[in-house]
Amino acid sequence: MTARTNKAWAKRLKLAKRGVLVRASGQNHYNAKENAREKSRKRKIRVLGAKHLGKKAIERFVGALCANRK
Repeated sequence: MTARTNKAWAKRLKLAKRGVLVRASGQNHYNAKENAREKSRKRKIRVLGAKHLGKKAIERFVGALCANRK
């Protein structure tokens, strides 16, 4: 049995040459009521490279997306 893709997380990521780019969660709800620090945090994109996530961990969360990428 293969691992299932974590779809909530997979929708927020992009596989790039420099690693996995991950957008912050919860960006589309009550943004007008948030303070500047929270808005700034949501605009940033994290880069998860090999030092943060191993290949097995990425495959566990991303599943089919990693299978198509070499």
